[in-house]
Amino acid sequence: MALLDINAALFYTFVIALLLIGTYCWRWRRYYQLGMKLPGPPALPIIGNSLQFTTNDLCKLFQELKEFARSYGPIVRFWIGPLLLVVLTDADDIQNVVKHDKLCNRGYLIRKAMEHPFRNGLLHIDGEGWLRHRRIVSAAFHNNIFEKFVQNFAKNSDILADKLKALADGITAHDIAPYLIRCCVDIIYETSCRINMHVQENNDDSIIENHEIILDTTTSKIVKPWLLIDWIFNATELGKKYNKAFKTEHGKIINEIEKRKRMRETAGNTNTRGLNDEKPSVMDILIEHGEIRREEIVGEIASVIGAGSDTIANGLGYVLALLGDNQDIQERVMQEQQDIFGDDILRPVRSDDLHRMVYLEQVGNCWLQSSLFSTIVAIFLHYVK
Repeated sequence: MALLDINAALFYTFVIALLLIGTYCWRWRRYYQLGMKLPGPPALPIIGNSLQFTTNDLCKLFQELKEFARSYGPIVRFWIGPLLLVVLTDADDIQNVVKHDKLCNRGYLIRKAMEHPFRNGLLHIDGEGWLRHRRIVSAAFHNNIFEKFVQNFAKNSDILADKLKALADGITAHDIAPYLIRCCVDIIYETSCRINMHVQENNDDSIIENHEIILDTTTSKIVKPWLLIDWIFNATELGKKYNKAFKTEHGKIINEIEKRKRMRETAGNTNTRGLNDEKPSVMDILIEHGEIRREEIVGEIASVIGAGSDTIANGLGYVLALLGDNQDIQERVMQEQQDIFGDDILRPVRSDDLHRMVYLEQVGNCWLQSSLFSTIVAIFLHYVK
C-alpha cells in the first residue's frame, strides 16, 4: 500500500512538472521561435549550448566566440539553458542596438552573474539607479582628481619598468601579463581607496589569485547556467573558493569605508575627506557625497578594482603589442617623450607633462577612452621607453 502511495505521488509530481514546463514553453513560445530563426550552433535540450564553451578565461572565451562568428556569420545565437544569448560582431548592428534605451538594460544572465562581486555598482544596476550612480561616480572620476595621483601612477610604473628591464635580454620571450596586473592592482587600490598593497614589491599572489577567482567564476556563471542557482553553486568547490575570495576582498573595502567614516565622525567636520584633503580618493568622494549607501560604495569600489585592474592590464598589453608591431608609431612616441623631458628623461612624470603628451594620448585612446585608463597608460609607456 505504501509503495502504491509513493508511486502515485511520483506520478502526480511528474504530471505537475510537465504541466509547468508546458505552460512555461507556451508562454515563451514566440521568444524561442524567434531565437531559433537566428544562425547558431545546434543546442541540447535544457542546457542549450553551455557545454560548447570550454573555458572561463575571458580572453579565450572571446576567441571561441570569434570562431563561432566565422562559422555562422556576424550574428550568432546561443542558448545558455533557457536563456537566449545573441552575439553581434558587425559595428553597424552594434550601433543599432546600443542607441536604443530599451535594449541597453542588463538581462537576467548578466545581473545574476555579477550580483555578488559588483552588487549595487554600475556594472550591475540598471535604469534610474544606474543614472544616479553614473552622475555621482563621474564626479569621483574627474581628471582633476586623478591628476593628484600622478605621483602614485609614476611610482608604480617605475617599479614595473625596472622589473621588465630585468627580464629583457633581447632573446627570451616572457609573459608580462602578471607584471602588468600587479602594477594595475597597486595603482587602483591606492587611487580608489588609498590602500597601499605593494603587490609588485612583495610579490604577493594572494590578491591576484582572489581577483582571478572572482572574475573567472563570474564568466563561468554566464556560460554554465546551473551555477546561477545559489544552493548548487555554494555546494561546489568553485563556489567555496569564490565565497572565500569574495569575502576577503570585499572585507578590505568595507573595513576601509568604516575607517574613513570613523575619521570623519572624530574630526566632526563634514568637509573632511580623509587623511589628506588635497588628495581625496574615489572612496573619500563617494562617502562625502552622502546620497550613496555603504553597500553601494562597496559595489562601486569593487567594480573599479576588479574590472578596472583587469581591463587596464589588458589594455596596456594590447598597446605595447601594437607599438612593437608598428615601429614608426613607436618612434614618434619616443620623439615626443624626448621633446618633453629633454636631457632629464628619467625624472618622475608630473601632471603638467601629461597635457603635452598629445600623440601618446592618441595612441592610448585607440583602445582606452577613460581618463583614468589613458592617464595610467601614458605614464606607464613613458617609463618603458
